[in-house]
Amino acid sequence: MLAFTSELPSGAGLDWVKDQSFLYHFEAARLLLMRDAILEAGLSQSQPLRVLDFGYLHGLVPEFLHRFFPNAQFVVQDHPDSPNFRNPEYLALIRQKKYLTLQPQDVCDWSPPNEKFDVIVLGELVEHLDPTAVARFLKALRVCVKPEGVLIVTTPNAAGLYNSLLTLLGREGVVAPPIPDSIMNYGHIHLWSAPVLARTAEHFGWRARQAFYFHGREGESFERSSKHWGSLSHQIMIQTVKFLATIKPKLRGFYVASFKPDSGNGQTI
Repeated sequence: MLAFTSELPSGAGLDWVKDQSFLYHFEAARLLLMRDAILEAGLSQSQPLRVLDFGYLHGLVPEFLHRFFPNAQFVVQDHPDSPNFRNPEYLALIRQKKYLTLQPQDVCDWSPPNEKFDVIVLGELVEHLDPTAVARFLKALRVCVKPEGVLIVTTPNAAGLYNSLLTLLGREGVVAPPIPDSIMNYGHIHLWSAPVLARTAEHFGWRARQAFYFHGREGESFERSSKHWGSLSHQIMIQTVKFLATIKPKLRGFYVASFKPDSGNGQTI
């Protein structure tokens, strides 16, 4: 991952992606779970998968899913104002990837393409959108997935213990005001718990399969707390979150959820 991200041009505003702790605790963890979710849904590593992915940004998702599934081909759609399209050097680098086609597209003004996909990926996207826009998007996506295909969503856990504690303590940073951001368009303006996301998706034609929980960015906090003591209250909070979220996965800060096209009765995560 470090070798891959080292190629990102500095002018793209993505230098934060190159942090080793971030890559280990967050990106590597979620990519492995995304792979597991695709396999658990019944697709095989050797299949010539067609993948529709939203939000290229640093490119780790299509790059490493392609390494897991070497016969996969990706259509990646990203916001027209994304740094991918503003930086000619970065855009030239992306165009060298033979396994993907990158297209400018705002998901809030989206209509299904004239093909169906084996895998649809919403990676760290839904928390940046108005929840009613997510609902409409889920409905629209339903028509472009193959009957045996799968939808993969990765997102922060609204029911995670760390986020809940910060909210109770009145700390900033759990969610951001809906003010446009030059990199992400919007920050995290709405967090989803897995059950709420499942009920929403099921209403619009998806059957929830499984949620895989992981520590993600909180793993970085756990790592920092072991190196820098800080205040006693902070240390108690971090160690409590670490202990409880380790033994009870649903309390962890992030999850990867998988959904199949609904052909009857759904089930709740």
